[in-house]
Amino acid sequence: SDQYSLAVMYQELLTGTRPFSGRTIAQLATQHIHAAPALDSLPAADRVAVARALEKDPERRFECCKDFVEALRTTRGRDEAVIHTSTKSSVRTRQEAVEDLPSLKSGKAMVHARVTGHALVVAVGGVGAECLHELRNRVATLHSACPLDLHSVLIDTDMHTIHAARLAEASDRIPPATILHTPLKSAQQYREGRTDHFRSLSRRWIYNVPRSGTTEGMRPLGRLAMVDHAKSIDSGLRESIDHLAAVCGDRVPSVYIIGSLSGGTASGMVMDLAPRIRTLLDEAGLESASVLPLLSTVSLQGNPHQPLTLHDSFAAISEIGHYMLPENSYPGDPGVQWSGVPASRNPLRNAYVVVDGDHALPHSGSSAATMVDYLWADAT
Repeated sequence: SDQYSLAVMYQELLTGTRPFSGRTIAQLATQHIHAAPALDSLPAADRVAVARALEKDPERRFECCKDFVEALRTTRGRDEAVIHTSTKSSVRTRQEAVEDLPSLKSGKAMVHARVTGHALVVAVGGVGAECLHELRNRVATLHSACPLDLHSVLIDTDMHTIHAARLAEASDRIPPATILHTPLKSAQQYREGRTDHFRSLSRRWIYNVPRSGTTEGMRPLGRLAMVDHAKSIDSGLRESIDHLAAVCGDRVPSVYIIGSLSGGTASGMVMDLAPRIRTLLDEAGLESASVLPLLSTVSLQGNPHQPLTLHDSFAAISEIGHYMLPENSYPGDPGVQWSGVPASRNPLRNAYVVVDGDHALPHSGSSAATMVDYLWADAT
């Protein structure tokens, strides 16, 4: 409770605002129990530590107040402006230099260099690969006129998808991607190998992998593949994020996760990948970069011939609903050494779910096309 109180006091002393805005004891009590803290007034680098200190579950806070203070000491972005709010006006503590714009008559007005936005797209599964293929083609078509610097990671269990993505890179105009193949092993291989990192999975799934070696649309098998390849996934994501941080300079990049909740791979991986990407961005100094999951699902009206897709979609949406509650932070996975993430920092809270070809909606088309159009517009 001392650490929790210290976090509230720290934000108020630094910014003049509190993480909870209630005016009465009853309002504050309700917000402390049921509401996520409002940390937007803090510098982005401070939000990571303060969010952890304000976790609803005391077990998920720092071990002690000293650890919390040390986390605040070592954060980046100390020169970042702190936004102070009052009832009259918003004032920034740091004065910005003012420069005259170039005269419209001067040659400086003719700017030939393109304005570039930086985006990292983490595509998971077949639908993710389909979206990434379209995005890379758009970049290749625009070539030097493209307003987007596209960085991407593709993760899939299906070798056909991986092979198609690698073939696309034969063109010099196609921006390269980090391609991660995460195949399932046979049940026999799992029996004979180490299984201590599978502690968060039921052994039923470890020892009952289909002979096809694919997820066959079962989301627990997608998560099995993710845990089994966690080290290579982590390495590929970390390398891509570090490269993004190095090239984007002062610009804040956009980060997206795209995939389908109705299949096995993305539906089984996204719940862990989203908070893990948040952690890696924070470690790379990109605390202010937002992560936007764009997730498709089959029509929820149901198809009796494809019951598994509905089961996957329902389970995934229920799990996202769980993580939207302020008291339910991502617990991490000790088996693969992935740390927990406070509920207020979990990107799943901001996810969009796009229904594929919902007949109840006029002019609704492919969810993949919708996600690509939205991502492109948002990033540029």
